[in-house]
Amino acid sequence: MYDRQKSYHDSASNSTQYRTVQDRQTCSCSGGRVTCNGCGGSGRNTCASCGGNGKVNCSQCAGRGVETCRACEGKGKHFHVAQLSCAITETLEISPRTSDADVLDVLGKLTTIESLLAYSETHRATAETNADTMRRNTITITPVTTVEIAIGDQVARIRGYGPAQDIRDFANVAGLLLAGDLDRLEAALPATRAFPPSTTPEMAFALADVLASEVNVAIAQQAARKDMSGLAREFHGVVSDAFVTRSARAMRTGIERTYWSSMLQGPAALLALPLLQILVQFLVRGQDAGSQVSAMLGVMLLAFGGTIGAHLWCVRLVQQRLRPNGVPRMSGLINKLHLTTLWLAGAAVWCVGATHAVSALATVLLPCSLRVAPAFGPAVCLIP
Repeated sequence: MYDRQKSYHDSASNSTQYRTVQDRQTCSCSGGRVTCNGCGGSGRNTCASCGGNGKVNCSQCAGRGVETCRACEGKGKHFHVAQLSCAITETLEISPRTSDADVLDVLGKLTTIESLLAYSETHRATAETNADTMRRNTITITPVTTVEIAIGDQVARIRGYGPAQDIRDFANVAGLLLAGDLDRLEAALPATRAFPPSTTPEMAFALADVLASEVNVAIAQQAARKDMSGLAREFHGVVSDAFVTRSARAMRTGIERTYWSSMLQGPAALLALPLLQILVQFLVRGQDAGSQVSAMLGVMLLAFGGTIGAHLWCVRLVQQRLRPNGVPRMSGLINKLHLTTLWLAGAAVWCVGATHAVSALATVLLPCSLRVAPAFGPAVCLIP
């Protein structure tokens, strides 16, 4: 069947109309049959699994005919798996064959066999085991080089361990040179006082000698710390930890007492500057409240400026007394010890409080009554 269009005349509309109609046509097949596209008319296809051979490979052995034994996994032997629970404790026992106490102390602090072998020039090890213990005996030969430094009647020893001559027991070598100056400073400090602060010429001379060392100056710059362990590690190998602690404590005490005693020799008198408020209030008591407040602030600033000048003068005096050559700069050490902050903070509180107290006292001593004019004029101060 196929579709085609057929035309006819419509008398009602006097127009040509088209209509789709179906006609029959003879098929091109042969008696209703056509050749198969799949087999080409042969009626047979090649098997996709065996390729026309009539056989396929085994899916388990892939055509090899053999496969791996599951019992031994192809190794030809049987293995038994067992779970073992045990606790292993490793201990190290070091027995140096020497009578030197310092060497015994250093080698006895080694905690691993690797650290011991790192110092050995040669070593030999033997092992023995039993049902629950394995023990290894290792004999090492560690070269130790000893250097003795004699300063007067004091002797310091430095030892190098192993082929690389690693130095582990740092001695207080520089401390031997500085110990005499520190001893004199510590001996002179008991003759001084913290309150009221006072010093002695002996203490000043001893402190000047101590500050001649760059090591001591570096320690003094950190003497304000509460924990000196970090500073001790920084100087490890130069001076001992005990020397760092002693030097920091002695120098801090000496510098603080020198600073405060120098302040009492004159600069501290500038703390009396708030007394100027009496004179200033007398001069401005007839003026308005704003003028009186400005005058009070001026006295405070003048007094605080005087305390700053007192600090600078005191620092200059300490520099001349201890290190007149200018090395080290005492201003830096005083700042590091927080003496500058302590003085200026205390002086600021004093200047404000003292000025207010003097102003109140001046008000009592120099009374002033206010009378307001009937007109819109300013208040008038009546001075008796």
